[in-house]
Amino acid sequence: MPELHVGATLFEIREAYEAEKTAHIMRCFDIAIEAAGNVQLPLSQETKNRMNGEVLRKTFYAEAENYARGLREEIKEKYLTLDAEMWAAIGARAAIIESELLAPSELNPSDLIAAAQMPEAALLSAIEIADDLDDAGEDTLLLLFKVARENDIDSAIGRVMSLREDISDLMAELAEAQQAPSLNADLAFETFAKDAPSGPEILSARESAVNIASKL
Repeated sequence: MPELHVGATLFEIREAYEAEKTAHIMRCFDIAIEAAGNVQLPLSQETKNRMNGEVLRKTFYAEAENYARGLREEIKEKYLTLDAEMWAAIGARAAIIESELLAPSELNPSDLIAAAQMPEAALLSAIEIADDLDDAGEDTLLLLFKVARENDIDSAIGRVMSLREDISDLMAELAEAQQAPSLNADLAFETFAKDAPSGPEILSARESAVNIASKL
């Protein structure tokens, strides 16, 4: 899970998780190197000596490819877990915005009913008055905004957002929370992550590492 400060915005949450997910995608491009450094044939030296080069090579290929496939599946599982955590965190942030940041601290049912019955012009006028009252009008403004949203009164919604940048920013977060991904997590991983390397690719990575080490 990425490190996020308390009260992180939805955009910060998404950015942090996407960075972690991308790191897992990029790790797939280094699986050959990881496998080359970790695959060991479960055979005694005596057994290896009795095997000809071709058989030994094919045995290594099979072991290496199995290791690489397992490693890629492990990376994919971590990627899918991160994606699920991200959407849970996004949902939690959206819930906080709706229930706390855009909600009046005290909600009087009679005030809500009265506001819901106001014609559009009166609602717009009340919004201007509430905004002029600054902190004293905060709950009233949020109540009027709630009514405007529930009744799809675009003029009132737009006016509140033009008066209050903080509310506009919170609405942008909610809009982002409703954006469905272009690809589901499983398909996204398979689209962007490199396939597990073949045995020859892993052996080549091992031989390259040996050659480099010999020159140091």
